[in-house]
Amino acid sequence: MTKAELTCPKCGHKQETNIPESGCLAYYKCDSCQKINAAPEGICCIICAYSDSMCPVSTKG
Repeated sequence: MTKAELTCPKCGHKQETNIPESGCLAYYKCDSCQKINAAPEGICCIICAYSDSMCPVSTKG
């Protein structure tokens, strides 16, 4: 499974997560500040919004 490094938009904490092979992640909870983060409107998921990678949905075709 591919990994991505998420950066919390509130506190800047970096944490690693698995990138789902078939879809997007709508939310994640920061391990540091405990904030629940969602992707901003117009961005498909938290992987595309807050990480160093793109999700499989946005990289297709």
